[in-house]
Amino acid sequence: VSVLNWSATNHHPPPPTMPSTRQEAEQRAAEAEGRAEHAGELAEQAELRANELQMELKAAEQQAAEAEKRATEAEEAKVQVQRELEGEQRKRKSAEHNAHTA
Repeated sequence: VSVLNWSATNHHPPPPTMPSTRQEAEQRAAEAEGRAEHAGELAEQAELRANELQMELKAAEQQAAEAEKRATEAEEAKVQVQRELEGEQRKRKSAEHNAHTA
């Protein structure tokens, strides 16, 4: 099985090829170390971004809660004004009725 076909026929990575020289092995080790450092930097950046997003989410949730509270207060005020208006309309009709019957 060639290395190219290995992953198609097996569910695990191909066997490592043996480096032909010590220099080649050291080069591969250095490359692997560089990739590991880069991966660590990427992970650190991702963690910082996740923390930023978490803070943004908390702020947005707080704003949403405040907006919901204001909406509830506005709805309650609207209901109160409607009740007062209905009460005033009843008083006016009663006064008009009394004026006509007097």
